[in-house]
Amino acid sequence: MLVVAVLVFGGGFLLLRTVVGGSGGATCDKQQVPLGVSDLSEKGFQTEDGSLAKVLSLLNTGDISGAESAFYQDSHTFTHDADAKIRQQNEQTAKDLCNAVLTLEDHFTTTQQTSVLVADLQRVRGLLSRGGQALGYSPLAGGS
Repeated sequence: MLVVAVLVFGGGFLLLRTVVGGSGGATCDKQQVPLGVSDLSEKGFQTEDGSLAKVLSLLNTGDISGAESAFYQDSHTFTHDADAKIRQQNEQTAKDLCNAVLTLEDHFTTTQQTSVLVADLQRVRGLLSRGGQALGYSPLAGGS
């Protein structure tokens, strides 16, 4: 287990992140804390898939910074908010989606390689589609 701690003295902020085996490990074993009030209906999942398509489009044009901003503005909250509902129907899919999102977030800050980020995002979209299907929704356009 690798533990990374960062202390910023100016703000008195302590960030502690535990990484197990290169993934979210224990973080994704538990239900994620909702960050907002996302529309978790079938239409909400479709809208979210459209938002992820926008992120993918930005990545495909080489705009990694814009893609990262769009992800955090439009998609990050949805993945947290949808976790509990997906987890009730398919716990493994919720865990896999959580880990895929953590990997994408990590690669936005460390890798900065378009091909890696595109693959990460496609995995997130596929898992989001699988989560929606666990809820009885139709497959999403970006799902695999």
